[in-house]
Order: sequence, then C-alpha cells, then structure tokens
Amino acid sequence: MKKFLVYLLAVVLVAAMGFSVFYLVRDNETLSITSASLYKEVNDTFSVGLNTKKLKSYTTISINYSGNVDAIEQVSKNENPAKGQISAQLKAKTGGTVRINFKTNNSKFRNLYCDIMIGDGSAENPYYISTAEQLYAIGREEKYSPDLHYEIINDINCASIAYWNPDNITFSGSLKGNGHIISNINIDASQVGAESNLNLGLFSKISSNAVVDNIVLDNVSIVLLDNGEYVAGALAGENNGTISRINVRSVAIRSANKNAIIGGVVGINKTVGTTHVARIDRVAAPVDFRVATFNPTTTAMEYSGNKGKMAGIASVNEGGIVINSYSNGIVKLASKENAQFSGIVDTNLSTDPKFG
Repeated sequence: MKKFLVYLLAVVLVAAMGFSVFYLVRDNETLSITSASLYKEVNDTFSVGLNTKKLKSYTTISINYSGNVDAIEQVSKNENPAKGQISAQLKAKTGGTVRINFKTNNSKFRNLYCDIMIGDGSAENPYYISTAEQLYAIGREEKYSPDLHYEIINDINCASIAYWNPDNITFSGSLKGNGHIISNINIDASQVGAESNLNLGLFSKISSNAVVDNIVLDNVSIVLLDNGEYVAGALAGENNGTISRINVRSVAIRSANKNAIIGGVVGINKTVGTTHVARIDRVAAPVDFRVATFNPTTTAMEYSGNKGKMAGIASVNEGGIVINSYSNGIVKLASKENAQFSGIVDTNLSTDPKFG
C-alpha cells in the first residue's frame, strides 16, 4: 500500500510538472500591439497590426472596430496568426475616434486595442500637430487654414526651420498645447521680408475669436532691424483674442529700433470690436531685452542697450485685460530718449471701465 501511494504521488507530481511546463511554454507566446494610439488626418492611409512571437497553432485572433466606425474604411485585413500576420490596412474618411480591437482566445491577451484619432480641423476633431513642419504650415498650406482648430500632441523643436517667418498670418482658430514645449524659434527681421512683416512672433496676429492655450515657449529669439514700425512678442506681434496658460521660459528680443513695440508674450494686447475683449490670463515670461554682439577677439558676447517701448508681457494694452500674469528677466536700455520698460504692461490705453 505504501509503495502504491508513493507511485501515485510520483504520477501526480509528473503530471503537475507537465501541466506547469505546458503553461510555461504557453507563457512564451507573445502578442504586442504596434501602437496603442495613432493620430491621423482625413485621407491618410495606414496600417495597424500585432507583433507576434511563438504564436500557438490553437491561438485565434480577429479584428473588429468600435467607436466612430464610419470614420475609417478598411482597405484590407490579414488574420493569419499561423504565419504571424495580424494587421489591417485602413483609410481615414472623416474626423473622429475609432478603436481597433484585437480579440484572441488566449485569456492573457483579450484587451489589445489601438485608438485612432482622426483630425479634420473641426473643434471636435482638431488637426493633431507633432512636428515643426506641421506647425509652420498653419496659415501657409491650404489644408491648414488659420481659422481651423489644432492640438499639439508632443514637444516640438523648431530648430529645423532656420528662420521662422510669421508671414503676416492672423490666426483665428484655436491652438491647444496640452502643456507641450515649442522650442528654438528664430525670427530675424532681415530674413523675413522686413517691409511686409512688421508683426513678429510665432504668429503675426491672433484674432478676436481665436484661443491659444496651455503652451510652453522656450528659446525664442527675435532680432529687429533699426528701422520699421515693428510689433514683436514671443507668441504674436498683436493679440485681439484669448491667450491663457502660456509659459515663455525664455525669450530674447534684440532691438536697435526706438519705434519698436516689444512684449515678452505679445507686443500689443488690443480689443477689436464690441463682442470680445482681448485677454491675457495666467501667463509667465522671463525676458532678455539686450542687444547681443559676439566679440571674436574675446570670444564672448557683449551686450548693449535695447531701443523701443518694452514690457514683460505686453508693451501696449488697448482695451484689453492682462490678469494673473508675471514677468522677470534682464533688461538693458539704450537711453531714456530711445527706450522705456515696464514689468507687465508699459502703456495702458484702456478708457472703458469694463476693460483693463
């Protein structure tokens, strides 16, 4: 009897080990999705699929869709797990969000999916901006009209664009930054058509119905010529709309022009019409207002005074509101006759008591 019990125990142990080994091998089966989310635009063609490794012959996988399924067209579908081929070729038809679901009979992998966000420029489905080239295209390419809606989905380094040319673009849509950083914007008046580009910044102007929100601007450089009626700021020359939650980490504006109107964020904050008040809210701007010259003999930068009418946030506030904002930094003035500076706003031209 004792021998029988020992034998039975051995059988059970071997069976248990075999069972464990079976599931250990099964655990080597790998399924992973190429991306959990994708941002596309109308008419884009793209593919979504699974990466597979040591897929078992008994594992089945199917593809289906949920959400705004009318926003995409399925061009082709490949459901052949045995050959490691699980993918769908798709075309974006309209704006919206679609979820692609990959269902399998393996309980470990039942919730694999990919969300596709398709932008068409509407308020509900903005264009998703991820590169400097896309950002620069706003107002310059027909598809990216300045009156549409945009959303930044990652930090953007603009160093690939040697000279950022505002091109007299008046932005009249919405730009949602999601707290991402736009860095290395280089604006040189000598390179952007000085006579036709007098409002300088990321945009030339922001219109009364526009909203720009939650953006970090870092390492913005603007150089003005010594003649011309320039209005300059890191974000725009002139704002007539709503600017909120803008953090200008660093902006250097060099001016030898006593007529220039210079602000750390915008040159002028001005209410236009009677339906909307130009508003700057929760904005910060450390500024550097000096003329910098490289000395090849000492291999060092030398600084002289800036000229113009300067302020940390907006040089001129005309019938607008600047609230919950601050500025600090370094300012060097050329002379009292050619330059003036104030911390937040230099000149307030508001006469209506409901403004200011």
